[in-house]
Formats: sequence, C-alpha cells, structure tokens
Amino acid sequence: TILLNFFVMAFLTYYLFKEWDKFIGTFKKLIPLKDSVKNKLYEKFETTTKALIYGILLAAIVQGVIAGMGYYIFKIPSPLLLGFVTMIASLIPFVGTGLVWVPAGIIQILQGNLFSGIGILVFCALLVSTVDNIIKPHFISRKAKIHPAIVLIGLVGGLKVFGFMGIFIGPLFLTLVMEAFSMRGEISETSSS
Repeated sequence: TILLNFFVMAFLTYYLFKEWDKFIGTFKKLIPLKDSVKNKLYEKFETTTKALIYGILLAAIVQGVIAGMGYYIFKIPSPLLLGFVTMIASLIPFVGTGLVWVPAGIIQILQGNLFSGIGILVFCALLVSTVDNIIKPHFISRKAKIHPAIVLIGLVGGLKVFGFMGIFIGPLFLTLVMEAFSMRGEISETSSS
C-alpha cells in the first residue's frame, strides 16, 4: 500500500507540473470571484506549491547527506549508496528514512558489530529523523510566508486525511483558507455584486 500510494503521488505530481498551465486556467475559470482576488489566490497557491516541493526535496537531500555521514562514521558498508537510498526513502511518509537505517543497524548488531549497529541507530534516530521536522516547516514557512505551525499542522493533518497526497494538499488547503480569510472583504464584495 505504501509503495502504491508513493507511485500515485509521484504520478500525480508529475502530471500536475506537466499540465500546470491548464490546471491553473481551469482553477481560475471555476472560482466565481473577481480577477484581483483570483490572482492573489493563484499567487499564494503557486508560492506555497513551490515552497512545498523545494522544502521536501531539500529535507530529503539533507537527510541523505547526514545519514551518509553516519554510515561512514560507524563504518557501515557502502555509505554513499546507503545515503542516496536514505534520501529517496525520506520521500515516503510515515516510514521514510527508517526503511534504510533501521535494517542497517540491526544487520550490524546481528553480525556482532554492536558499536556500529547501536551507534547508527542512535545517530539516525536523533539527527536524521528530526531534520525532517525542522527543515520542512522552517523552509516552507519562510518561502511561502506562512507560520511554521500552520505548515506542520497542514503536513501532519494532510497526511492523516489524504494519505501521501496530503503532503501537498494539507498545507495548500490551510494556506488558501487563511488567504481567503485575509481577503474576506474583497470576497464579500464579489459575492454581493
């Protein structure tokens, strides 16, 4: 189920980028608001979407690099390859990087390398896992100009309600709702006219 959801997310993300102009054109036509309001919502939508994508990719790269350093420090075989695989795994919600470093640590322990096994488990649990919760909300909130708490609530709530696509849908939905509230005067003028 996790792999299927990940494939669907990647597939939908690809076509969202490929058909971006059509998607936005339809989005603007369907919303019954004046053009100035539509344009503000579109700008916020575009800024938040780009911030989400770049934030997710940045967090993945940083996690892969830190994990790779950990694999090297604790003498886990093929640290570069495992760092790259950890980077890819970080894109999978819920399990993420643990798909790589937990088995790597357990294998080392089973082979009698207690220092390496326990060391990589502690290192990754403390550093690699927490990086995701710091970088994503901070980067996304800075780029999209929304509070980090809103980003975190959107990410967690979106994942819970929408599954993998919730990574994008949750923060986007919350951001658009907040933007609509901030423009409620302009929106009420449109609905009354």
